[in-house]
Amino acid sequence: MYSCLSQALVDGPCTGVKRKAMSFKQMHLTKFVIKFPHGARSGAVRKAWEKAEVDKQWAETTWAKKIAAREQVCYVVYTAEYYYYYYKW
Repeated sequence: MYSCLSQALVDGPCTGVKRKAMSFKQMHLTKFVIKFPHGARSGAVRKAWEKAEVDKQWAETTWAKKIAAREQVCYVVYTAEYYYYYYKW
């Protein structure tokens, strides 16, 4: 059985994360807190998530902006390499 001190129940109905037990070592905790009843199903979690506008708050953080910038750089580098190798004359 899982130890309640080292794992948490994770559910992300708005982000595509299925409900599962996950170790705290595999998580990066943030300052965002959502209140909902103990034992709530995914629908209640989704409503609380949307009401708290967590996606909007996350997009405004420096962490999210760094991730988006890194993905953009990878996309640009990948497309540049693709065109260089396949369309060079």
